[in-house]
Amino acid sequence: MLVFKGKLYASIMDSKDEKNWCHVFRYEGKQKWFDCGRVGVGRTTGVGPLIVHNGDLYAMTSTYDWTRIRKGNYEPGRVYRYMGGTHWQDCGQPSDDRTLNGAISFKGKLYVGGGPAAWGVFVQDGEKQWKPSHIFPKQGDRRLYPHAMARFNGKMYTGYPCVFSFDGDEWRYAGLPGPLETDPSLQTHSMTVYRGHLHAGTWPYGKVARYLGGEEWQEIGRVGEDGTEVNALTVYNGKLYGGVFPRAEVCRYDGDPHWTSLKRFYAPENWEPGVPGKVPPEKTKEWSRVTSLATHQGKLFASTGSCTSALVDTPADPADVLGKVFCIEAGKCVSYDEDLGLGWKHLVAVRERGLLKLYVDGKLVAKSSSFNPGDYDVSTDQPLRIGFGQTDYFCGKISDVRIYNRALTAGKVRKLFSETRR
Repeated sequence: MLVFKGKLYASIMDSKDEKNWCHVFRYEGKQKWFDCGRVGVGRTTGVGPLIVHNGDLYAMTSTYDWTRIRKGNYEPGRVYRYMGGTHWQDCGQPSDDRTLNGAISFKGKLYVGGGPAAWGVFVQDGEKQWKPSHIFPKQGDRRLYPHAMARFNGKMYTGYPCVFSFDGDEWRYAGLPGPLETDPSLQTHSMTVYRGHLHAGTWPYGKVARYLGGEEWQEIGRVGEDGTEVNALTVYNGKLYGGVFPRAEVCRYDGDPHWTSLKRFYAPENWEPGVPGKVPPEKTKEWSRVTSLATHQGKLFASTGSCTSALVDTPADPADVLGKVFCIEAGKCVSYDEDLGLGWKHLVAVRERGLLKLYVDGKLVAKSSSFNPGDYDVSTDQPLRIGFGQTDYFCGKISDVRIYNRALTAGKVRKLFSETRR
């Protein structure tokens, strides 16, 4: 899932009919979704990464099912740009890889990572042309099959099992987010930035690690009591959330090493998933995953899927939750679901009675659902820290910060903005 120009988009993997493979959908509210059409015509079962690059939405066709990817009749993944409606423009084939796991827009260029033909990251080099940025070894402690990808403090990161960084000129080893001695099958599946640090979610024990710089990582706990693979990490309303195997579970990070379970989408009575690495392949078909987490319009959204993202592996008792999207509202927050763009921006956040409002350049761009102010105690004895938020720390310039002891009217906000333009 991904938010683009104020709308939530979700891509799917697999379908009963091949004609329904590789579709992307746009959320239109309540339980309504608009079908943005099939992405490409190749034999790939779905769409993997979605990414916004240079103001456009891009989708990468892919086949996720690692149990059949090498022997199945599948084609390499390709990159497409969304042209509106149900139209997608072919932007070429990055490599011979059938699985494209991650994509990043970095320093004006589009990068894609995947495998299993070549464990590499590839960069767009023309309208339909691609070239290797880096091919990683398939053996040794520094082997890397690109899965998770993220931007952090002027660098691009990718991992599985170890992590490498790229500053635009040189790739450098950035360590392991877990110990290979105790977790010999370590894999890195997700990354996000929380409280100024890069965080990575891993397999086989569902652990999350905080990057300390250089080659150092610090474990911050396990997602779920029996979590195995952290497929999704995101920050929502000031808290870090993780989505994990095998119960399609969403948990909230409440400080080392505590993760609070909020929802198990797949939890049959008396069902035990077993220990990673010791479970027969047929039993893993019961495992289910949270495939993605996203924040949109003040809510946290979670999507679900089967173990291999193949319909034939759907659990016998799916409880009618797999392959669906769910949302939750925790507290009250307001977000601007578009790119702010270049240059100076005038931002105003207002709490007025039972409503939160957000203004950009004098215009109201978002507001929360209504609430009873008495239900929320926002008093605090902590210092105000400007630029040190719950995601990455601010990197840029701030001018003319003001705090008011009253709610500003829309007219007052417009007046303040006009004064800043003089």
